[in-house]
Amino acid sequence: VVGRENFKRQMKCLKENGYHTISFRELVDFVEKGAVLPEKPVLITIDDGYESNYTIAYEVLKEYDLKATIFMIGHALGAKSYKNTGAIVPPYLTLEQAKEMIASGLISIQSHSMDMHQVAAYEEYLNNQKVRTSAVMKDFDTEAEYIQHFHQDTQQSKKQITEDFGEEWLAYSYPLGHHDDLTERLLTEDGIKVTLIVERGMNIVKKGSPESLRKLKRFSISDKTSNWELERILQYPAS
Repeated sequence: VVGRENFKRQMKCLKENGYHTISFRELVDFVEKGAVLPEKPVLITIDDGYESNYTIAYEVLKEYDLKATIFMIGHALGAKSYKNTGAIVPPYLTLEQAKEMIASGLISIQSHSMDMHQVAAYEEYLNNQKVRTSAVMKDFDTEAEYIQHFHQDTQQSKKQITEDFGEEWLAYSYPLGHHDDLTERLLTEDGIKVTLIVERGMNIVKKGSPESLRKLKRFSISDKTSNWELERILQYPAS
């Protein structure tokens, strides 16, 4: 949702105003080990894993030496059409592109689920009556069925993150931001240390407090976000 020139403008604004991008590993080390973070730390997160993350965002991030984390919809890796329908979608990252970005040390790839971010219209076209647009339990689930499905999806995503990408299994961005106590429990059981939602707002992350890494809020940035607005978010995040 941010074009090249505006993304470049926004990243330049971060750099010129002394902000330092960090990874989720650095954030976890701050909480678990008391590791020192740089002055004015900020996390840049990008959901879904479109190819433009490589052709646009990565090129700009390299120019300014800034880090970001991409949360990948696992089944969409390398896709140019929606699974089993042929419906054209914006192209997604390929494995080769992902590995190149990871090797740079600037980009980390984490989980946006394997296949719990489905598009209802395309799934219904396949006569699928069990559409999972997000990761929470649906009305067609029994709790036992849901828990089994959730763990299977998460384990598939973990295998992709750790084996295909060679990344650490660390953070999970909820599709559409939908979450509840059960999803939090299941992700904890599956080894996720950081969860992210889409609610706008600031976070207070504390040393020695793993729970402060759960349900992290975010600020959505668009093409229309001016430098003034960006700085205001960073300086006065509660406003």
